[in-house]
Amino acid sequence: MLAVGLGFSVWDYKNWRKEETKNFGHGPGDASVTLTQIYQNDEWGVRLKYPEGWDMEQAVTFERTEKNLPDIVDEEIAKNGRPDREPDHPDTDITVLTRNGRQMAITKNGAVVVRIEGPDGGIVGEMAKSLAFF
Repeated sequence: MLAVGLGFSVWDYKNWRKEETKNFGHGPGDASVTLTQIYQNDEWGVRLKYPEGWDMEQAVTFERTEKNLPDIVDEEIAKNGRPDREPDHPDTDITVLTRNGRQMAITKNGAVVVRIEGPDGGIVGEMAKSLAFF
């Protein structure tokens, strides 16, 4: 009886863990949006994936600065007010701020800062992770 109970507990834990981690990193919103299009800006040397139907000219902004990423994030928070929840870090060089149902992913490579704005749901963090500098 003990062996059967232990076996069931291990099986149940494996199933639970698989379901709990299936959509890890997608945020609390709908994670079914896929990144199917490719945006490339040759002037800034940036390429990233984005979902179909997005206006990337309004969603992405670029800036040259020598400031480090934590200082840029602090300035963004000071300028726009406190975010609705703690900043998320889907990667070590990406910070996602959530405010009023919108998200902004901020990342930096060298002197180039990229800001991606979109609706809450984790998609801007996924877009920032697809970012490639060339």
